[in-house]
Amino acid sequence: MGRGKSTRFNCCIYSWKRKHYGRFSLPSSLRLHRMGAESRCLRFCHSKMGNSSHRSNGNPTKLKSDTFLFKGSIPTSRGSGCPSSGLGGGTLLHLSTPSNDIPSASQDNEVRSQRDSYPTRLATSTLVPPSQETDVSTTSSSQKQAGLACAGTSGPSFSSSSQSQGMEVERRGLVNLGVSTRVVSTLMKARKVTTSSQYYKIWDRFVCRAQRSKYDPFQPSTNDILEFLQSGLDRGLSWSSLRVQVSALSAVLNIKWAEDPLVVRFLAAAKRIHPPFKNRAPPWDLPLVLRALSRKPFSPMENISLWHLTLKTALLVAVTSARRISELRALSCEPPFTVFYPEKVVLRTMPDFLPKVVSSFHLNEPINLPSFHPESSTSNEELFRNLDVRDCLETYIIRTQPIREAKNLFVVPAGSYKGQAATTRTIGRWIVIAIVTAYKEQGSPMPEGVRAHSTRGMATSWAAAAQAAPESICKAATWSSSNTFLRHYRLDVLSYNESLFGQKVLQAASS
Repeated sequence: MGRGKSTRFNCCIYSWKRKHYGRFSLPSSLRLHRMGAESRCLRFCHSKMGNSSHRSNGNPTKLKSDTFLFKGSIPTSRGSGCPSSGLGGGTLLHLSTPSNDIPSASQDNEVRSQRDSYPTRLATSTLVPPSQETDVSTTSSSQKQAGLACAGTSGPSFSSSSQSQGMEVERRGLVNLGVSTRVVSTLMKARKVTTSSQYYKIWDRFVCRAQRSKYDPFQPSTNDILEFLQSGLDRGLSWSSLRVQVSALSAVLNIKWAEDPLVVRFLAAAKRIHPPFKNRAPPWDLPLVLRALSRKPFSPMENISLWHLTLKTALLVAVTSARRISELRALSCEPPFTVFYPEKVVLRTMPDFLPKVVSSFHLNEPINLPSFHPESSTSNEELFRNLDVRDCLETYIIRTQPIREAKNLFVVPAGSYKGQAATTRTIGRWIVIAIVTAYKEQGSPMPEGVRAHSTRGMATSWAAAAQAAPESICKAATWSSSNTFLRHYRLDVLSYNESLFGQKVLQAASS
């Protein structure tokens, strides 16, 4: 292959005059003298590759190699160096190249379009004959069932193959109980897709650990489960995360590990070692953000950009409704899911949406957002007239009507996805951007770790501080009990006012 002195053979159909930046010279013309097989003038006896003095030595970024590796037998040549094969058949040579040889696909396409009219195609697999490529990629069924794709256990990587393996293990466990295929398909839909994905990710880690410890992951002992939990505890997993691992293994293996006495005792010990701590301090200042929303660049609504109107609408709806971001994504701009009244607007999720808790209450509870018009005409209350969520929603729907391509309430205002329905992650990002922008406009230091889900706790905590009835708070946030609010969402939003008590005591003592 151009590394030793060789002669031209009759099987070649190219005249090698032009130079190319790849491994092969570029043909100056394609003169098809007759029908025949592909050019096979590569001399297999030349296994060593040296430097070439009369044509390009490949791309500078290509890795150098002095040996071709062939998988399988190579037919003998007939004197001239061309392999003996029939018309249109025979062994072809596939050259592999590392994935990082070319900096980017765009640069590759540009180089090909400018310099190569007949580009040499390089295979992305190893040097093997095409007839044997399928044998290389074949994986035994036992490896697929055991889920032994353990490229690394420390990272959060999770492939679709791991999910299918965990799903197949759970499905096979149900079949072994004598359950019919139709019933199994129904039982597999008992959990949310995200929950099942998390369970199968934990199962993948468990299988990898079973490989290293050399025990059967399908029939683990209590000690095996405890060792797996201990490894998570050593990595600093919280008590709640360890409980999720127990639930995942119980679901996949169809064994109630949470009822095992030693597992119960281990979780109790883990709770004492890493006690669950809830930070009750509000992550950001809601009054500061609302003041920013009532001023430029978020007001007046008739003159602001569609981008700032989108941010403002998403944040106001999230705060005044106290609903999850996934529910905001499932809202529609069309009746009967969005109905405007003079004093309020009523929103409902679309029928195909499934909330976190699937019940009649969570599915059918509407979102009532009242109009906000203070009676007084003071300067501060005039500014807060710009916080009317009803007017904001009505303006947003009118402004986005020309670009809408979906019936969802929130759509992407610009870019390649302009007019399409915004995803849950996108709406959450909008809320965070709105909060950060509000801090910038107020000249205050930006808070750290702001999350879109925090609007749920902020809204209900401020409502409780304003003496709202617990029943109305739970109804608005779709909580069946006030214990959920008290244990997970309540924040000390009035902690600053409570600190005034100590200041008054010190002032009285020093006077």
